[in-house]
Amino acid sequence: MKHLHPLVPSLFLTLPLIALSAFSADWPNYHGPNQDGVSYESGWSLDWKTDPPDMLWKTNVGRGFSSVTVANDRLFTMGFKKDLDSIYCLDAETGKEIWSYSYP
Repeated sequence: MKHLHPLVPSLFLTLPLIALSAFSADWPNYHGPNQDGVSYESGWSLDWKTDPPDMLWKTNVGRGFSSVTVANDRLFTMGFKKDLDSIYCLDAETGKEIWSYSYP
């Protein structure tokens, strides 16, 4: 029986993490890429009363307090409606539902 080099399992665990770091513009986890709740994008107006950002889209996922994560142009969040908890995957640019999964 041929044995794997002891570093091979570590490599399989590390490579996906390196690939995820390439999507630094994403918001892939709770409180963002640095888990500090801060967006480091520039060019935003600081005076939202006179120069608010454009609303790109709006959708109803029900009630709840879920955060959102964004990766690879998909937005993931949760909500509660019709007596069911639901997980949603939306197109980050259009807000259209790609898939959802509901459970009691």
